[in-house]
Amino acid sequence: MNSILQDSYSKLTEALKDAGVDKNLNDFNVADFVGDATLAFIILGAFFFVLGILGCVGACCQVKCMLVVVSILNRFLLSSVENDNSILTN
Repeated sequence: MNSILQDSYSKLTEALKDAGVDKNLNDFNVADFVGDATLAFIILGAFFFVLGILGCVGACCQVKCMLVVVSILNRFLLSSVENDNSILTN
């Protein structure tokens, strides 16, 4: 088992060097990575929360401007997801 881990570690460090990354994996800090990911998810959640509120208020109060903005943003988000999926499948 130990040899498998050492082999995987050496392959990973070799791939990082080939990619031009001169980082030592011993200096990798999980807290920094998790903190950055947490911040990204909080910002993404806040964006979708505001988008949902705009959609709900626009629908309840029949405000066309809000509904148009929500529709455009939703269409933009869905089209970008479709483009990303087509790239991954090719």
